[in-house]
Amino acid sequence: MLFTNEEAKGSKTYRTLVFAALAIPPTVAAFMYGYMLFASNTGFINAVFFRQ
Repeated sequence: MLFTNEEAKGSKTYRTLVFAALAIPPTVAAFMYGYMLFASNTGFINAVFFRQ
């Protein structure tokens, strides 16, 4: 009911929380993989191609 009823109290807040719960984990995972793979000091890709 909170998704479809625009007049229900707290429906916008509920929809925002549900959307945030679905959107935040992939975003954090993307940043973590980007850091693990491409970081200049500790990244895997740079360690393989630019061995010092």
